Amino acid sequence: MKYKRQSAFTLIELILVILILGIMSVTVLPKMFGSSSVEHFTVRDQFIGQLRLVQLQAMNQLERCNRLIITSSYFGVEANNSASCGTLPLADNRVALNGVSIKNAADASVVTITFNHQGIATDCGECTFNIIGEATVQVKIESQGYIHGL
Repeated sequence: MKYKRQSAFTLIELILVILILGIMSVTVLPKMFGSSSVEHFTVRDQFIGQLRLVQLQAMNQLERCNRLIITSSYFGVEANNSASCGTLPLADNRVALNGVSIKNAADASVVTITFNHQGIATDCGECTFNIIGEATVQVKIESQGYIHGL
């Protein structure tokens, strides 16, 4: 009696496929469907960019009020064409803080940062802001006006 040779997967091949699928489900799927682990870095970079924008505007547009407003839900450049401050940022100029918060040493609910014509922050001198998400990163404004991430 002749036996027909059947083609099928071996037990080792099946175990390897199950093992690879298990590793992928543990490492890849949470990154695809979970919150991003780089949101705090993104907010830090946007925050530094907005600070530098306000600093440059203050150094070049002396007749305008140039300041950055930080709240618990967003930060943005104040929409103002006059020398007096006091308006809120327009919706187009706001950066939402989804899942991330920005705290300074004073821990105030609303923080404003204004620069003088030399690019030095007048509200805080030397400021450090903690950007808290999955991890905590910092942004520092030195007393000479240099803005950088830590």
